[in-house]
Amino acid sequence: MNATTNYKAIWIDDELFRAKHWKGGLSGTLLGRDVEINLEFFKVTNKLFEEVAGRLPGWLESPPDLIIIDQKFTTAGQLPFDVHGSGLAHLLRPLMPRTPIVCVSAQTIDSDDFNMEDLSEYTYLFSIHRLSDPEQQERLFSIAQDFRRLCFDPKAAVRTLLVDALQPPIADRAALLSILPDEFESQYIHGTTPHRIARWILNVLMRRPGFLWDPLDAGTFVGMTEEAFLRNRVHFQSALYAGPFATETRPLWWSAAITDALYLVVPAYAHLPPTQAGRNLPGVLAADFSKCKVSGGTPDVVVYADSSKAQRYAVCRRFSVPLSEEEGAVPGFPPRLKLANERRG
Repeated sequence: MNATTNYKAIWIDDELFRAKHWKGGLSGTLLGRDVEINLEFFKVTNKLFEEVAGRLPGWLESPPDLIIIDQKFTTAGQLPFDVHGSGLAHLLRPLMPRTPIVCVSAQTIDSDDFNMEDLSEYTYLFSIHRLSDPEQQERLFSIAQDFRRLCFDPKAAVRTLLVDALQPPIADRAALLSILPDEFESQYIHGTTPHRIARWILNVLMRRPGFLWDPLDAGTFVGMTEEAFLRNRVHFQSALYAGPFATETRPLWWSAAITDALYLVVPAYAHLPPTQAGRNLPGVLAADFSKCKVSGGTPDVVVYADSSKAQRYAVCRRFSVPLSEEEGAVPGFPPRLKLANERRG
């Protein structure tokens, strides 16, 4: 039996009944290993700053692997400066720069309870209503474990160290170095914080198709459905993303390595495009072939159903349009697409 890896987290909330529901319950797996987060609870009252100051020496002496904060302290009474969780995160981060701070909230990210400044204060946001979801729990575990991998010496060559940590294919190294945000600089005068790096990995690199693909993107590229690709994922193990925050419940693959992995298995079909060659993998049947949502033909792109980004489909490129007028604003990543309005086409 494998030993359980334990992490320590501080849960800061004005309604601890929500947090204590998880005492002894934040356990599961991370990349197939048993993990558990041991929780220390901190109740927010109208004496927030004094009570934080009292607990801070212990936190600094034995830093936690994770800090969990609620965004809205609605039952704590009148707080100085009407501080929210994001404001407390902003105050704690300079004192505990090697500890990720995440938000677990009952509010939705798109609600009026969050603005862009609030969002930027957290390494990641979780819904309290989805925290029992294995995918969300594994993401939480990955942040507790992997944040430390991004705690580079502030005078080190941050860009190179970050690309090394991501473990990309050789073909992607130069491109990644060129598209990293300008602030990720060697000996950058203001320093590049692990928080900023982690947010970029979690919210840009791992969310925007381009360098990394999820099973739907990868499957479409090799001519298969998402389900068929996952059944045949063993053939693409060499392309699997294994950098910071990698999880089993939401695996990602380096797009630049998918082609090499494919033709290594079916070299006799190297003259065919990937959408055709992939259909000749051992065990792949006609029922596994991907089909365009609109025409039934062989799709070559993945689109959102609409601007709400609630659903995604594989379609032929002619049935796609940019997701919005602002698409393409993230350097190094192709524009995201949505299903074209057929009445206009």
